[in-house]
Amino acid sequence: MTNAEPAKKAQWEIGVGLAVMDIPFYPGSSQSKTYVFPIPHFLYRAEKLEIDNGIEATFYRTEKIRFNLSADFAVPVNSQDSDARAGMPDLDTVIQLGPSLEITLAGGRFKPDHLRLELPVRAAIATDLSSAESVGWLFEPRLTYETRRPYKTGFTYLASAGLRFATEELHQ
Repeated sequence: MTNAEPAKKAQWEIGVGLAVMDIPFYPGSSQSKTYVFPIPHFLYRAEKLEIDNGIEATFYRTEKIRFNLSADFAVPVNSQDSDARAGMPDLDTVIQLGPSLEITLAGGRFKPDHLRLELPVRAAIATDLSSAESVGWLFEPRLTYETRRPYKTGFTYLASAGLRFATEELHQ
């Protein structure tokens, strides 16, 4: 007989909301585009997979350290819509994917307060959905402080500050 912990049951939650995003045409752009669209909210938490504010695959987890998969994206830009890009080629959608190390410095993921150091490294791939090409690498170290809503009442706050380092190819 072993003293192994029983497997935790997966948690599910489904909902819908409205998303409004004002996204710069590219990093450093003075122009942006506003997107308004309905967005489904789907939460799933299991031992190795979490779908919440994104899809997260956890490779390793302790109380203070997490090693998981990180993703991000940049929207395509029609150069005719941007004064600074007039006459330049359009920008394709850029998808970023890679590992991330998260170190808890204070509090914890499911505690009222959570301060963590996030160290994502991602490959960037540009695509127009008919072809794809590597456009470089990105390293985005940041400190993130988050409060959680006790009993799902009140507000949740998240503040994050960091730096963005990228290969020259990604800045072109």
